[in-house]
Amino acid sequence: HEFTVGDARNYNVAYVSGTLKMSYGEQIAITITAASGSFTYDGKAHSNPEVSVTSGELLDGDVLVATASGSVTNVSDNAKDNNTVNAGYKVMNGETEVTGKYAITVEAGTLTITPKDVTITAEDGNFTYDGEAHSNPEYRVNGLVGEDALEATVEGSITYPGETENKVTSHEFTV
Repeated sequence: HEFTVGDARNYNVAYVSGTLKMSYGEQIAITITAASGSFTYDGKAHSNPEVSVTSGELLDGDVLVATASGSVTNVSDNAKDNNTVNAGYKVMNGETEVTGKYAITVEAGTLTITPKDVTITAEDGNFTYDGEAHSNPEYRVNGLVGEDALEATVEGSITYPGETENKVTSHEFTV
């Protein structure tokens, strides 16, 4: 302190602190949503831990800190809202938690597995005419994952020169 008028020796000056108070005021409504995603079947587990603000806005400098937990491996795992926001989500401003400023609605996301395309191709066959019927029951499979396997039925027969279709008529998964 410094006197601008008068003699400082005439005074004993004491400092008394005041109090600054801040409240969150009216809460801001936001919705946070766990990520959704679709993956093609590959035999592996898939997840997406991301969570984002999907409705409303955070104040400048505020950051959502949240993760989701859900996992899908097979088409049978597909279920609505199977990726949920983990407990403990919060809004931070630097090192300070400011979650109290927000009225937060939480929504789950949906993770899905789509079937993988598989091709079963009947093998060709070349034969020399001998008056007998000939066929080729062999086939190739492209697109199976890991140890998955299938058996197929191929139908087609040729007795005379020309062309005839050799086609896959059914299949059954063995693993």
